[in-house]
Amino acid sequence: MMTPPLSEGESTHGDFDGGPTKRWFTEVQGQLAYTKYVDWAWGKRAGEELYDLQSDPDQLTNLAHIAEYATKRAEMSDQLMEILNETGDPRVVGEGDAFDRAPYRDSKGR
Repeated sequence: MMTPPLSEGESTHGDFDGGPTKRWFTEVQGQLAYTKYVDWAWGKRAGEELYDLQSDPDQLTNLAHIAEYATKRAEMSDQLMEILNETGDPRVVGEGDAFDRAPYRDSKGR
């Protein structure tokens, strides 16, 4: 499943801080030469990501769905869920919409 890094459906990318970087991405977002950069900043992400930081320090090649890394991915996923349960993360303990309300979102739902 692909998930957006920013709020879904906002063409102005309201959750992306204003400034020269956002302005540049907005200006080039329809240009083929910049597609991969716009996707890296605003594109949807895989549900799980796993990177080899030694050979890919910029984290550009997602290894999560490559069979060779299945054991490591599962091990790290289990470790993450254990930590989220131990710390009472709302998304795990049954309050998944907590981050859709104040103080995490403004009154307009952004």
